[in-house]
Amino acid sequence: MSGPLLIEGGRRFDIATARVYTHSSPGGRASGIMALPSFLISEIPEDGLRLSCEVGAEDLALEPEDGRVAGLLTLEIEVEPLERGCHVTGALAGPFVRQCVRCLKDFEDDVVLPFAVQFERKAEPQKRNGRGAGASASRDPSGEVEAQSEAADAQPEDVYEFSGERVELGGMLREQIILATPMQPLCAAACLGLCPTCGQDLNERRCGCPEARGDNPFAVLRELRDKLRR
Repeated sequence: MSGPLLIEGGRRFDIATARVYTHSSPGGRASGIMALPSFLISEIPEDGLRLSCEVGAEDLALEPEDGRVAGLLTLEIEVEPLERGCHVTGALAGPFVRQCVRCLKDFEDDVVLPFAVQFERKAEPQKRNGRGAGASASRDPSGEVEAQSEAADAQPEDVYEFSGERVELGGMLREQIILATPMQPLCAAACLGLCPTCGQDLNERRCGCPEARGDNPFAVLRELRDKLRR
């Protein structure tokens, strides 16, 4: 069963099949609704494209170790056409589930993750005409090889390659989520954690265990020092 259709300029776009539809906005920029985090290069107008949708962990192929999502995430992006691809800016927002490193309880963390990346079409492999790469480079009078090397060094870090006509945002978004995941998430800065002796959650109530000594490698050295002084 097909979903809602928008007919404009002779083009029909079916939302249910995850196709993007575009229409003119008051500001002159195209806007649309995206059912999945992907789009076609041919669908980007000259003045850019604005897209929004809701995505889940399955849409981004998130594994449990990559990040746990509590419900749906809101994705809003702006796409600017480039000669070899497009420039994508936007933000991914929504609740993630973290585990506190002190009390080991799960908690929701509302995240707004902005990003600015560039998608470039993969370059076609050059034919060598029976010559080695080294010979071609040394006989290039225009310095094309050196220029390509310098251009590669000057590229920004967040550049993603694609082939064909469709740009998939899932892999990029998954990588952005992983990079933004805190190494030591805390449910609260003042979290007291667990008692190292009985495991009681000290945020709920104090236990009757004596306060633990600072068990660390330096504690052993201090004990040796005290024995030598006697």
